[in-house]
Amino acid sequence: MVDTLTYIHSLLLAINKIDQAFKAHFQTNNVLRAVRDKVIPKQGVFQINGKRGSYHFHGIGCKVTMGNLIVNYDYTPPGVCGGFSLYDLHQYIQGRQGKCDLALLENELKQMVIQGLLVYPEAAPNRTLYFETAFWKSII
Repeated sequence: MVDTLTYIHSLLLAINKIDQAFKAHFQTNNVLRAVRDKVIPKQGVFQINGKRGSYHFHGIGCKVTMGNLIVNYDYTPPGVCGGFSLYDLHQYIQGRQGKCDLALLENELKQMVIQGLLVYPEAAPNRTLYFETAFWKSII
């Protein structure tokens, strides 16, 4: 579970860096609105910390690929990103270490919810997202 928490924090840090890079480059406070207003192209290439990657906005989220590393995330009202789905975390871990047991990961996330480390709201529009408890409390 310690490794899973480390990966969660790493994924959330990557999401935050990507979001901040979009905000700085396109001079916006709300990335998803800027995409909808066509200020930010739905897909393209970018560079963060000297690493080149590609991005593709979809629905309420974005998929960023940098080599074998994939960061996929969704925005939540009011235009913030800070949650992750089981599948997004699974894909991220696979990109970092090459393998990850999906069922084991799901069980670990459920245990973290029971322990109060994560929140799984199961309410629209966040039906599939997990959040760190402190972050969730800050946005509701």
